[in-house]
Amino acid sequence: MDDRAQVSVELILFLAFVLAIILVFATYIADANEKNIIETSVKLGAENATSTMVLLDRSMEPLRVTSISVTGSDPIVMTLHFSRSVDYTTQKYVAEGVVTSLISQGYDAESNYTDTNKLKGNVTLQKARHDYLIKTADV
Repeated sequence: MDDRAQVSVELILFLAFVLAIILVFATYIADANEKNIIETSVKLGAENATSTMVLLDRSMEPLRVTSISVTGSDPIVMTLHFSRSVDYTTQKYVAEGVVTSLISQGYDAESNYTDTNKLKGNVTLQKARHDYLIKTADV
């Protein structure tokens, strides 16, 4: 009877250890998953906005999103890089496209625009894990 109790205690300790490892990895995976979903949504929103602009204005040169750089930790800054420099109107339109894309993914994003040349149309997103700032690259 003593041997069975020893095996039961060892089994419970082993399962507790495995559960602790799973919980540690689950928090890391959930954090990375949130960042990936937001980054994908930002890129799709920017690409949809630039495609729409080019389709509506035939004289406009094609514009594509070349990359997104992610830096910082609080807030996490996502910077959109384009194939050429963009003006303020384009930045605002892209920010609106990003907001639309984030909202369609279930996030509550808000865009804050300014009319000065130094400050551009940025998008802020506040989540339980992180705050995000999405902006266009300075060219």
